[in-house]
Amino acid sequence: MSAIIVDPLDKPRLTAAVRRAEPEVIIHQLSALSGVGNFRKFDQEFALTNRFRTEVTDTLLAAARTIGTRRFIAQSYCGWPYARKGGPVKTEEDPLDPKPPESFTKT
Repeated sequence: MSAIIVDPLDKPRLTAAVRRAEPEVIIHQLSALSGVGNFRKFDQEFALTNRFRTEVTDTLLAAARTIGTRRFIAQSYCGWPYARKGGPVKTEEDPLDPKPPESFTKT
């Protein structure tokens, strides 16, 4: 295995890199979340990550299909806080907080 460095928003180069690598599995964990903390500017803070989770996901999926990648795993984000009950680790089965802190509801 070797690392490939490419601008993920450069669709032709990302596609070429995936085709060259011919991976059996793609694990897509791109984000731009380091340092994010101002939920009042949520849209602004998550803009690049949202592009990674939409445009780049589409590019990776299309490239994966052309070479027969057998599995694609992508990181996701709930975007809403979980209910404050149970332990600190949550799954998709855990309920969301119907009344989150006010600071989480304003962008």
